[in-house]
Amino acid sequence: SPSSTLPSTGGTTAGVSTTGLSAGGRIERGGSFTVTLTGLGAFEQVAATLNSQPIVITGIPAADAGGRVTFTVTVPRTLEVGTHHLIVLGADGRVLLNLPVQVVGEGTLATTGAELPWGIAFGGAFLLAAGLMLAMMRRRRTTIG
Repeated sequence: SPSSTLPSTGGTTAGVSTTGLSAGGRIERGGSFTVTLTGLGAFEQVAATLNSQPIVITGIPAADAGGRVTFTVTVPRTLEVGTHHLIVLGADGRVLLNLPVQVVGEGTLATTGAELPWGIAFGGAFLLAAGLMLAMMRRRRTTIG
């Protein structure tokens, strides 16, 4: 999961980590991922929006006394496939996070995070090429011998 350090309110730094996104920030329609911010002000309230449409993320608690907050983002099944951005704002309106999220169709990602259709296509192409090479080698032996 991506992790980065970004400026926050009050001159401190906010640590950002996510879970539930595959490589390249990919997530399926209908999926969800978790965002954790650290280094915020004690009890600071953040706001988040998943942009393109925009979709306001609700139910985000205030940061704890240590300046840490965790919340979940659920991607609607109706959201267009493509790149969207999760924007998180601090209590003073400053952008704390601008996270690109690549939304893909349901059933596109394998449980390992790889895209299943491409894996099957490449595997099939490899087997086809190997079979053709064996057939050509066998035919060549028959012609020479």
